[in-house]
Amino acid sequence: MPFPLRWLTGLALLALLACGGTPATTTVTLHGPLDPMPAPGSAVVLEARVVDTGAEPPSHTFLWLKDDVELEGATGPALVLDPVGLEDAGAYRVRVMGGDAPVTSEPYDLLPADNAWIVTSAADDGPGTLREVLKGAESFEGVNGIQFGLPLDQPWTIRLQADLPPITAKVRILGPSGRILTVDGGGAHRPFAVDGGDVVFDGFTVANGLAKGGDAPGGGGGAPGMGGGLFINDGKVVLRRMTFQDNRAVGGDSAPGSDGENGGGAGFGGD
Repeated sequence: MPFPLRWLTGLALLALLACGGTPATTTVTLHGPLDPMPAPGSAVVLEARVVDTGAEPPSHTFLWLKDDVELEGATGPALVLDPVGLEDAGAYRVRVMGGDAPVTSEPYDLLPADNAWIVTSAADDGPGTLREVLKGAESFEGVNGIQFGLPLDQPWTIRLQADLPPITAKVRILGPSGRILTVDGGGAHRPFAVDGGDVVFDGFTVANGLAKGGDAPGGGGGAPGMGGGLFINDGKVVLRRMTFQDNRAVGGDSAPGSDGENGGGAGFGGD
């Protein structure tokens, strides 16, 4: 005689309790250096730390990934990059096999940099601000790594009073997270523009930016607004863990010309 479903559920629970309680689980965390922007040539060790529940923890095998691509031969509990180079930049994960199902860690972002810059002020202008750091990085060769030395116990917003300077250099901007740091255009300014730079944006929010195309009085057509939060004119850009929120692009106004007047189209950055 078949058992009712509720009896089967109860019998399964009794069997589970007889075997020692809740089923075994495996978790893995990836630990790396406190500074995720090490100088090229230094040694970097990434370590997988595994925690098992259950009376008989399984044996484990490991698989390391960089930007979700398997690293050939990287099958131990630690990954050693010695010496680390600029080509080692990427998001690393470790996958652990041996339990009921493979378990993969959260990513660890490694961004080696030749020059280190720290933003120490959430103001828009002055020493230690993002604006001043970007200006300084433009004059240095190599990869410029920018981090934020702001307390992490509260959210921070950098409220722009003007567009930030275009980025033409090699820059890696590593924020603490989108919940903690926001670069805000105030509904009037575009936060970021890349013009020939090689840039990584990682771990913050870009909000309320405005790209306003130039007006064309005198018979020309208004210019398009392009890239409310980020405009890429030329260069290479990588986005990781980024949030873009409430950014806008607005075209410029046109106007009819008067008799005998030749109207030109508006410019990208002005009328």
